[in-house]
Amino acid sequence: MKKIFWLFLLSFFSYHTLPAQTEWTPAKNNRLLNDYVGVLSTTQRNELEHRLRAFNDSTSTQIAVVIVDNLQGDDIMNMAQRIGNTWGVGQEDFSNGMVLLIKARSEFENFGEVAIATGYGLEAAFPDVFCSRIIQDYMVGYLHDGDFYRAISSALDIIEPVASGEYSYAQFKKSERREIILGVGGFLILIIVLVIWGIRYSKNHPGSFGGGSGHSTSGP
Repeated sequence: MKKIFWLFLLSFFSYHTLPAQTEWTPAKNNRLLNDYVGVLSTTQRNELEHRLRAFNDSTSTQIAVVIVDNLQGDDIMNMAQRIGNTWGVGQEDFSNGMVLLIKARSEFENFGEVAIATGYGLEAAFPDVFCSRIIQDYMVGYLHDGDFYRAISSALDIIEPVASGEYSYAQFKKSERREIILGVGGFLILIIVLVIWGIRYSKNHPGSFGGGSGHSTSGP
């Protein structure tokens, strides 16, 4: 019994004296565009940095774009949120920061992973379903092609107006539905025009075997 007691005591102190494991986070720098993989050219990095800085200065909403090649076994959303908290993205009083995290592809992946994490102040403007739509509809196609610059630019084209209050997610959905309706309507009109044209053409240009009478015979 005494031996069991000492084993328990030893394991207890050993557990509580082990150094706490810290979760990995990319090193912070003074840039808003952080390409730790080198998938962007110098010109592209500078253009995106200028764009993010200008948006931050004009709206006070801060967007950090981070590209890594390893998540250290962590979930990408957890890491995106941790970057936002550790780096202090956005204004602390308003929690109006956003982290767009891209995990570059490896030899086993098509394009890697993407996550959009927002501060509490932006959660209403960017619900999860909206962030998912931005990734799927405006980024994945470019990332499959290895075009990180266009993927990021395309996402910012949607994110910036909503974050600055120019229009809301509801308005975005409404305009998207309008575009779909107009697209479908235009397609139907084109089909109707082609059908009418086909009918008129067939009437004015009868085929070589259209009409007449005849008979067929077969050999003995």
